[in-house]
Amino acid sequence: MILTLLLIWSVFTVLFLILGIYHLKQSKHSMPPLKVKQRPFQQPDSPIKVEIDVCGSPLDQPLQNFVDDFNKYLDSQNKSNSRANQLSACGYFLAALTAFISAIVEIASLRSQ
Repeated sequence: MILTLLLIWSVFTVLFLILGIYHLKQSKHSMPPLKVKQRPFQQPDSPIKVEIDVCGSPLDQPLQNFVDDFNKYLDSQNKSNSRANQLSACGYFLAALTAFISAIVEIASLRSQ
């Protein structure tokens, strides 16, 4: 019975360590910012320069405003997801430590018999 419990605690230790490492790696990933490609006639190396205004405002200004706002949102989501994954990793590492201590207690009780 004690060997079975030792095996179970060992499996839980390894499982929680794997999940903790996974979340720690995921906390380092983030979505890249959205970029708008310039129109061919608006690029710096274009031989022809064309500017289009609609009601006195550049044609791509609403799109650029959207990209700026979306990138601010994306940045906040990246930070939030990173923090959530770091906290999850800490929880899994604590669970792995608890399972490891339980396995040690099982070994100690096995030796005392």
